Amino acid sequence: MPPVGPLDSDRSLQRGLAHHIDQCEIVGKSVHLRGWVFHQEHSVRELGVRDPKGRTYTLLLEPSADVASVHGPNASRCRFAAVLAFEGPPRLEELVLEVRLAGHPGVIEIEVGKGQQAEDPYHRLYREFCSRVNALSAPAILEIGSRARSGNTQNGVFARHVKYVGMDIVAGENVNIVGDAHELSALVAPASFDAVFSISVFEHLAMPWKVALECNKVLRPGGLFFAATHQSWPLHDAPWDFWRFSSSAWPALFNAHTGFRVVEAVMGLPATIAPATFLGGATIGLETQPAYLGSAVIVEKVSETALAWPVPLTMVSSGLYPK
Repeated sequence: MPPVGPLDSDRSLQRGLAHHIDQCEIVGKSVHLRGWVFHQEHSVRELGVRDPKGRTYTLLLEPSADVASVHGPNASRCRFAAVLAFEGPPRLEELVLEVRLAGHPGVIEIEVGKGQQAEDPYHRLYREFCSRVNALSAPAILEIGSRARSGNTQNGVFARHVKYVGMDIVAGENVNIVGDAHELSALVAPASFDAVFSISVFEHLAMPWKVALECNKVLRPGGLFFAATHQSWPLHDAPWDFWRFSSSAWPALFNAHTGFRVVEAVMGLPATIAPATFLGGATIGLETQPAYLGSAVIVEKVSETALAWPVPLTMVSSGLYPK
């Protein structure tokens, strides 16, 4: 990645600088900053970040074997991480990394917030899934939880050649099939879809592992599955609010044993979590810890699965899903 910003001395030094901002997000009145920076010919003598008031905070460079494995030994100690506290709401576009190289008096400036307004991973992954489906030849796609509860439907985001089928546990607008996702293979024929997806559904599934197995049954070989749900979110649609998912949760559901390969799993929509009534013990500093509202995944069916979970929904949950 080319450096950004002016160089006070020899501008040719810029060309040898490589960097990447892995995380740059606002959490309350703090900025969580992670990334790496190194020069291909000169060692980094000092690294700092300058705030809008001109104050500079020194950052420590840590070992970075992962970066060195790609970029060579000059990148063996180039990672940095910091939490910067501010008096008021910080602005990412006003933060600047200052890089000083050994043997050179100049400063290379990197605008930290530049490019950080790109599409959030949570939304980006859904758009990628839609693009993959639209690129297929006459695909059939099934949406789990398709009812237009808030007036929104997803069938319009797909190309005209895509055959869309909407399924929901409750009848309503945009619902072609009424039924329980835990019994999906009893509602549609095996290997009848090229793609299956759900948005804000998996947190409401009493047994998401069973739904993963059901999706394998109705997908064709090489078929795609996409889910968007929550890593953090307030209680909603109780009592049918069961789970929250990190990006690490998806491989536990979609793996070689269940007949899948995870293409990409992400978390997005950064959030702040703070206690409402008590501040002490383990809750101190809670608002500075990373949290995300969204979690999403794309997986591919790579094989059939012999696994089964013959437990009906009525044995683990009672009542009807809220309308």
